[in-house]
Amino acid sequence: MIPIELLPLRRRQEDIPLLVNHFIEKHKAKAPEKNITGIAKDAMQALLACHFPGNVRELENSVEYAIAFTAGPIIHKDDLPKYILEDRKLGQDAQKIPIMPLKDAKGQFEKGLIIAALVESGGNISEAARLLNVHRQNLQQKIRLLGIDLASISPVR
Repeated sequence: MIPIELLPLRRRQEDIPLLVNHFIEKHKAKAPEKNITGIAKDAMQALLACHFPGNVRELENSVEYAIAFTAGPIIHKDDLPKYILEDRKLGQDAQKIPIMPLKDAKGQFEKGLIIAALVESGGNISEAARLLNVHRQNLQQKIRLLGIDLASISPVR
């Protein structure tokens, strides 16, 4: 076995644009109605400024998230996860993501994503399931499991 040392993504910033374009191509089929064609300069700058403690997987998840939340064919800075927009460079007074059990973090992320889809769909579970690319029954089960109050969902105007 030959050990291969690979630098963390924060030390290979030149790879970020290539990876972002690759992940857009990989995931844009999940939102074919948006006809995703690329990423705006401000969004790319925000991604370049992030130090990605989760490395390439975190970058991929961020691009997939942006594809889900963009309104049009170009991913803009505001489509990125909020933590990406915070200054997270090492050595600066950046806000940190709170450390918690992965199961809890996943639950919080899922809950936020489901609520966002429900708001976008005006509370229509079938439409939210389509946006999230899951079966309606699975979404209903997640809504119950995560304790999401459908009565509190107000649609986007």
